[in-house]
Amino acid sequence: MQSLFCEVSKEEFFQTYWQKRPLLIKNAFPSFKNPLSPKKTFELAKLPQVHSRLILGENEDLELYQGPFETDDFKTLDDTPWTLLLNEMDTHDEKLHEILRNFLFLPNWRVDDIMVSHSSKGGSVGAHVDSYDVFLLQAQGRKKWQIGKAPFEGDSIENESGLKLIPTLEDFEEYILEPGDILYLPPRRAHHGESLDDDGMTFSIGMMAPSLEDLNMVYLSELGLDEEREKTYLRDPDLSPRKNSSEILSFDLKNALNQMKEQLMDESIFIKSFGKVITENKREVLLEDDEDRFSEEELTKKIKDGLVLRAHPRLRLAFFKDKEQIHFFANGEHYDLPLESLDLINHLSNKRSLKGEVMEDLRHLVYDLYERGLLIHL
Repeated sequence: MQSLFCEVSKEEFFQTYWQKRPLLIKNAFPSFKNPLSPKKTFELAKLPQVHSRLILGENEDLELYQGPFETDDFKTLDDTPWTLLLNEMDTHDEKLHEILRNFLFLPNWRVDDIMVSHSSKGGSVGAHVDSYDVFLLQAQGRKKWQIGKAPFEGDSIENESGLKLIPTLEDFEEYILEPGDILYLPPRRAHHGESLDDDGMTFSIGMMAPSLEDLNMVYLSELGLDEEREKTYLRDPDLSPRKNSSEILSFDLKNALNQMKEQLMDESIFIKSFGKVITENKREVLLEDDEDRFSEEELTKKIKDGLVLRAHPRLRLAFFKDKEQIHFFANGEHYDLPLESLDLINHLSNKRSLKGEVMEDLRHLVYDLYERGLLIHL
């Protein structure tokens, strides 16, 4: 696949469109070939490790069903428009995972997953809004999109089956997407898609940002676990005489709040909290135990002898480099690493693999990722 940005530069995309307005990129991937067959989506929807949903109906009369499904669940689909949704397909299909390489101009920790939407003619999930950025890649068939002209200010309403919908769009722009086209949507932009063909497929590449509430909760938890922090007490050197000794003054509140802010801000703990939150897999599943898994000593020797370790598709990693060390994060866990590990981290990040002898200081990291099932061997 070629670069998404032929007519619009990456710089212009961020300045003009990112989190500001929609962008239609026609023929973003010329001669795009869908790597996923309709038959395969139905098979995947039967697996318990796949997050699948089925939406039946049209217009505002829609019903949501949760997977995994049985073969009999799909026998009556011809009777009504339908849409099958499959999340995290980039972790189940290597060719779909390769599509994400086209989005490396964004921080990889912003990428949530690739959700596959497989629809009959007329199939839809209803008018709705998302809280995150999304790139809608048309993979098969044609799809009509109605996009609100301004950010949606109202609230979604959850119907009886659990679908969160908004009223039918009135002031919108309309786009027809064909295979290889991409439509970018910023957060809170109302949209309604409808498949114009049977077996239509859209790949939604979601760019999830961490919620500030989650970040704050993890940070405060990490802060409370820091046993090296000394207890500090409120100071009030500018205290003045009181008319009523029971009254709390604005001065008291502002003074306490300012000192609380100072006491709460710890950059080293915030770095750890931020990295843990952005690499956590919200839909984490337990990876299968491998009874033939090597010991740390065996793994070290086999890597030295030429064994190549590959990143599991579920591996979410990020790192932060300061003057003294590298903070490395993998699926919500933090590792302190020496600066000399940068080459290994860059290779793992860019090539999604490890090979060659591993320096002694990094053997524990490699084995821990291997034990967690985040590094695998073929």
